[in-house]
Amino acid sequence: MDAIENEEGIHEISLSSKTIYGKEMTFSELDKMCGVIIQIRSDSDEKEPTNELIGMLEVLLAKQESAFKKELLVEKYGMVMTKELERRVDDMCNLSEVFIERGAKEGLEKGLAQGMAQGMAQGIKALVNTLKELEQSNAYIIEKLVQEFGLSEDEARTYV
Repeated sequence: MDAIENEEGIHEISLSSKTIYGKEMTFSELDKMCGVIIQIRSDSDEKEPTNELIGMLEVLLAKQESAFKKELLVEKYGMVMTKELERRVDDMCNLSEVFIERGAKEGLEKGLAQGMAQGMAQGIKALVNTLKELEQSNAYIIEKLVQEFGLSEDEARTYV
């Protein structure tokens, strides 16, 4: 969302009506449709949040054990930990763990794909350099790149 790192904020997004063409109409329930974006900081250890809601959310989404989070919510924010609230806090803690796991998995997949692409590019360049040192023709090098790496002829030409 192009948010400044470690910046906090709460933003409301709502619908409004504007007549471009035709008779003016009013929508009485339009104000009931809105969304809220709560921007929490990525590193909440730097300083205390200036908003209590943001502080509670930072505790819930922190990379800490559920028991520690519950203790903080009771001590810092005066929450009374009922069985229902404990269950909901556990659900939120599990949700944050799912997001962390998903992010790590996506990052790993992207990193592997990027690493494989870089490795393939290095292999292609090494083969091209070796074949040039052996004084092979460009046509032969392109043919080998197509065979060995499954490149199209146009892609192979970019390496020669």
